[in-house]
Amino acid sequence: MGAVGNRSRDVLSRPSGSRVRSARASKENAANKSKRRRRGSSPATAVAAPASSGEPWLITEFATVWQALGYSDEEAANLTARMELMMQIESIVESNGRTQAAAAEKCGISQPRMNDLLRHRVDKFSMDALVNRAPALGRRINFELLAA
Repeated sequence: MGAVGNRSRDVLSRPSGSRVRSARASKENAANKSKRRRRGSSPATAVAAPASSGEPWLITEFATVWQALGYSDEEAANLTARMELMMQIESIVESNGRTQAAAAEKCGISQPRMNDLLRHRVDKFSMDALVNRAPALGRRINFELLAA
C-alpha cells in the first residue's frame, strides 16, 4: 500500500485523546500576505503553534482551502468547480432516494466509482467525467463566471 494508505491507517488507529496537529505556515508566507489575492468572503485560515512559548502564533489566511494546501490559483479554481459538481450530483442522488448501485447504473459507472464520487474524491474525476454524468441524471450543466 502507498504512503497515503499508511498515513490514513495511522490517523485512524490513533488512541483516543490524541490530536492531529496542523502543519506550520512559514514566516515567509506571512510576509507575502499582501501579495496574495483574496477570493470570496470567507477565506480559509491556517494556524501554526509557536515553536517556543515566547513566539506569537502565526495565522495565515487563504482564499480557498485548496490554496491553503499549496495549489495554484488555476488548480484551486478547477478543484473548486469539480467539488461543486460532485456535491450537486450527490444532492440529486440523495434526493431521489437511490442506492449507490442504482445511481451508478443510471449514470453508467460502477458502484465503486459512484462511491468515490459521493465521497468527494475529487482527485479521481476530471471535469469531463463529472459533466458527462449530468444527462444520465436528467440534468444539464450551466456555468457562470463570477467576479473574483
